[in-house]
Amino acid sequence: MTQQIKLNVKPRESRGRGPAGRMRKEGLIPGVVYGKTSEARPISVDQSEFSRMMKQAAGAASLVQLKEEGSKGSTLSVIQETQVDPITDRILHLDFHEVSSKEKMDTNVTIHFNGEAIGVKNEGGLLDIVLHSVDVRCLPKDLPGFIEIDVSELKIDEAIHIKELPELPGVEYLADEDQVVVSCAAPRVEVEPEETPAEEEASEEESQEKSEEGEEKEQESKKD
Repeated sequence: MTQQIKLNVKPRESRGRGPAGRMRKEGLIPGVVYGKTSEARPISVDQSEFSRMMKQAAGAASLVQLKEEGSKGSTLSVIQETQVDPITDRILHLDFHEVSSKEKMDTNVTIHFNGEAIGVKNEGGLLDIVLHSVDVRCLPKDLPGFIEIDVSELKIDEAIHIKELPELPGVEYLADEDQVVVSCAAPRVEVEPEETPAEEEASEEESQEKSEEGEEKEQESKKD
């Protein structure tokens, strides 16, 4: 069942870096709600409340019921983009996209990989995860929290493609059906580079020079 989470938000009038910076100092996150039939609405979200919401979602794709201060109703939405500070991991900005319960939407869902591949367990291979999430199209009610993939039967040189993902009612995968999602690669073997004829000749000359130097030193020691 699709998870729906409520989130209280406030309308905001001020825009720009200056006001946004002051909002963050006050524990608020600036954001925008992009409507289906109306213009984009700037909002602010309490940092602690948003953190609680994300903890409740636990990484699953979820629908968010936005309850805007001063409004009687709520807006059904999905989180379209989250801007995060690369150094502090602090959330800088949020984009919400309004959706209709009666219309299909495009969104992104995280992939869960379950089990240990045979190629890793018994053959020393390496699991190569190409996609950590996948774009889907579905009605809001059909939105899956995660896409679950069992990799336990995966052998070396085998792969799972988009077309082999589990079929879910009402869910369409948008990526190319031949796109690799995960594969099992053979273990890496380090091969020492072969010496070229020129390198071999130089190595032999160096060995010969060292040998001659050793003989000269030995003869000098005998003279002494």
